[in-house]
Amino acid sequence: MGRYEYKLAPTPSRQARFKDKKGDAFARTITETLNEIARDGWEFVGRETIAEHRRKGLFRVRRVARDFLVFRRALPDSTPSSEFSRDLRAEAGAANAPTASSRPLSIETLRARMAEASSGTPESA
Repeated sequence: MGRYEYKLAPTPSRQARFKDKKGDAFARTITETLNEIARDGWEFVGRETIAEHRRKGLFRVRRVARDFLVFRRALPDSTPSSEFSRDLRAEAGAANAPTASSRPLSIETLRARMAEASSGTPESA
């Protein structure tokens, strides 16, 4: 199964102006929008209406329905697969695992190091 990335573009709400008056100007506007986005490799999937909640004043919330054009584009094959990503996360976890040198020091070791720092001469531990 292929992996995709998705893009939403607002559906045009007004028609563009065209010099020639052939056909429906609003349909031409939507066609131009679809073709412009498709030139970048995006495939049209469909239209979706999504409810948006907007604040109006201090206490009131208004629900607005917005229409979007949905596009998708296949991700390149160089994108790591989920199995490869899992391996990378496991390696990163192993690299960040605590080592003997990163373990907490005992109180005796801390006292010895503090005495060493205050006296200026190293003590053998």
